[in-house]
Amino acid sequence: MAVIANVNPTIYDALALMDPKLNVNANSIAMLLGETNEILEDAVFKEANNGDNNKEVINIKLPTTAVRYYNEAVRPDAGRFASVTDQCAQFYRVFVVDKAIYDLANNKPEFMLAQAKVHIESMNQAMARAMLYGGSSDGKGSILGFMQRYSTLKRVNEDGTLPETADYTIDAGGTSNNLTSILFVVWDYGNGCYGFYPQGSTAGLKQGAIIESDAMVIPEQGGYMPAVKTSFEWKAGLCVKNVKQAVRICNIDLTAINEDDLISMMIDASERLDNPSVGRACVYMNRKTRTVLRQKIVTGGKLAKMFWYTTSKPRLEGVEGRPIMMFDEMPIRRVDAISLNEARVE
Repeated sequence: MAVIANVNPTIYDALALMDPKLNVNANSIAMLLGETNEILEDAVFKEANNGDNNKEVINIKLPTTAVRYYNEAVRPDAGRFASVTDQCAQFYRVFVVDKAIYDLANNKPEFMLAQAKVHIESMNQAMARAMLYGGSSDGKGSILGFMQRYSTLKRVNEDGTLPETADYTIDAGGTSNNLTSILFVVWDYGNGCYGFYPQGSTAGLKQGAIIESDAMVIPEQGGYMPAVKTSFEWKAGLCVKNVKQAVRICNIDLTAINEDDLISMMIDASERLDNPSVGRACVYMNRKTRTVLRQKIVTGGKLAKMFWYTTSKPRLEGVEGRPIMMFDEMPIRRVDAISLNEARVE
């Protein structure tokens, strides 16, 4: 069985480290997030270093290496560096339930969590979309998502001395308006990608106080009723510290692409990753794309070998008591927020 690198904490680990005596409510919320957004099973999170923002210093020009002769001095050259700042996005929802129904519950916190599940799911989908497609056009306080970062096939600098996201964006050749992508990501603080939460706060989605009132204003109905309300807030950002630790296969037309060609491009993407072994390397695709790959395994005569290790074909393997589809030692995660209607990347 493959061993998935676990050197960086996920959102579950971060919650546990900050408060070992978490109540059932907080853990339940974390588990709900993981059930509907599989990115959270892999993404590593840490506290931001600049309030709601996170700053990283990256190399933008390599130092010059000189060839010297005996008795000849050379000038030191440190290269050039730039500061990159990413910001947190804030997601917030309030919901209200009738107090008469609330009073019937024996375990009121768990009742509120059960009632709030649809709201948590909505916030979770919004966060997943932001991590993938968020951009400057979304306004102040937005996440710059992976698809926005890896959104061109053309290099800005033609000298090729420094890596650019275009070098890690693979064109699958689709030309319609019904395209999708597969994303390879290495999650790691030091040399990869990671999520962050505001400085001085805690990771993950937080539930506010449960407030009871015998006469709560219900704006939608223009009146009052006995009610109970609570709120949910989630602040998070995304940092891509090393552009070589993520690869996007874009312009995938599932109605026209040859599955063998798609697998070949997945091998290409895996090989382009700078160093998958330093962190937690994962593959993200939507439900339909993963279905196409699974059907290829079966129709290709691989059904009896689905639990075998192979670097050239996807496989299914049991991890933590459940089947996980793997490719080249990386788990394939289903993320339905990856669109089937992407525009062509040029």
